Amino acid sequence: MATDDRLRAVDRTNALDAGANDCLSDNFSLVELASRLERATLTGRGLPSHRQSAVVIEPPKVAAMLDRSSFASAVDTRLGEPDGALFTLLIIRPTGGAGPRLGDILLQQIRGEVGDLVGETADGYGVVLQGARPSQAGSFLDRVSNELKRFGVNGRELDIEILSGATEADRISLVLPVDPQ
Repeated sequence: MATDDRLRAVDRTNALDAGANDCLSDNFSLVELASRLERATLTGRGLPSHRQSAVVIEPPKVAAMLDRSSFASAVDTRLGEPDGALFTLLIIRPTGGAGPRLGDILLQQIRGEVGDLVGETADGYGVVLQGARPSQAGSFLDRVSNELKRFGVNGRELDIEILSGATEADRISLVLPVDPQ
């Protein structure tokens, strides 16, 4: 069963009880669906899966802050992936005393090995959480908030906009316009 609605646990349980083999919900990636279908087919035949994701993102060797133009271009490239690569974009506008340390803290909290990015935006920072749904941004933001607390800054007061790369491409293009070259 696949749906773009966010399902509660009871809904997923009812679907599985009714005969579904698996459930995908809430902005799933087409690559994820294809992988699950192939896995189910091969498992049914007793064969191992050798599928590799069509999206290959080379993570930077060392996480580095991208300048505004490079960050906007990197996000635009991901939006244009033919298989609709799944990511969540956080636009973070510093408030209070968070500004001076926030960029370094964001870099420390990302997972560069999976393709996460941090870059400058017009009025703060942008963070790409590769492969994450918007509902999964909370744990990242909790880590950022906890680190800011170490410096006496209330991270809960940050101005944060959470955007889904899968469904909010138009809004992302407005927030992060790509410079024509």
